[in-house]
Amino acid sequence: MGNNTVKNIILGILAVALVGMTVAYAALTQKLTIDSQASVAGSTWDVHFANLGAAEKTGNPVITTPAKLTNTTISELDVAFTLPGESVSYTFDIVNGGSIDAKLDKITINSKESGIKCTDASGSSDSEDAQAVCNNIIFNVTKADGEAFNAADVLGNQQTINAKLTVTFDPKATSVPSQKVTVDGLDAVFEYIQK
Repeated sequence: MGNNTVKNIILGILAVALVGMTVAYAALTQKLTIDSQASVAGSTWDVHFANLGAAEKTGNPVITTPAKLTNTTISELDVAFTLPGESVSYTFDIVNGGSIDAKLDKITINSKESGIKCTDASGSSDSEDAQAVCNNIIFNVTKADGEAFNAADVLGNQQTINAKLTVTFDPKATSVPSQKVTVDGLDAVFEYIQK
């Protein structure tokens, strides 16, 4: 056998070996594909006040201006008390009309210790009359059943909580002012966040 024949045989063997390795390599490879899609369904956030009831009076307080309700405020209530024990209450709803659960993050209800200011007819907040009224005005917001609101109360989507606000001239008051005293700052703020 000649040198060319040996070379041809060796080249043939190498060619067969190369084809075999290519087939073996092809048999050991795999193509993996991930083809996906994502979407977010539309959601709504809608926590609001609704259904302000009529004033419920204890005693004979004079309601100069009845409470007014909008989506996010209850305002303009102006009531005059003349005797201890008189009160005015309103029921209302806190509604989650959206599709996202809400949680009460913070509630602030002003009291005589924080936020309520009393001034007498002369504009003084230090007079005996102003102090006597501030010490005897009770402002409260509760659930309609009397249970207190608490941070972390959950208001699920499409859920309603019945609530009640009450302003009272304390029945334990031992005197009445000799002049008109105006009380400002009877406020409550509910801050809801996503649960």
